Amino acid sequence: MQDRPEPAESPAPPDSQAALHARVGGVDGTPALTAEQLERLLAWLRWSSGEIRGGMDAYVRVRSAARADAFARVAEELERTAPEGNAALLALAARLRARSLSGEVPPDVKAPRLWRADRPVPELDPIRVRREQRIGFALGLASGAAQIHVAAGGKV
Repeated sequence: MQDRPEPAESPAPPDSQAALHARVGGVDGTPALTAEQLERLLAWLRWSSGEIRGGMDAYVRVRSAARADAFARVAEELERTAPEGNAALLALAARLRARSLSGEVPPDVKAPRLWRADRPVPELDPIRVRREQRIGFALGLASGAAQIHVAAGGKV
């Protein structure tokens, strides 16, 4: 194992917001989203907000429903924010990322609806349901944030 030389003096830590912007901020000169690009992104988010079914464990279905709910909420926030331009979209993506990392789950997150008619609705452990909702909602927020970030010309 080789010893690495230590720097003579480490620089003062940068402001956390400035450091974050330097890493994931926008690329200067990126044109604003066109109406067509925005509509395509919204269509993808809305499509992703549909509940899926088939061959899943009940808890996986709970996670999937929470993920779909997150996509629907991201689409609503994108529609409200889009007219403000790329800087606002990058800020929205950063907020969505932060909410994803914090484990946010709104109390009214949607539960699965599509259970097979020929089988009873399963009884689920509320603690595990909440954990699966947290995972699914975080995945939806993070994925939506990534799509918005790239569409608005964010650094990758």
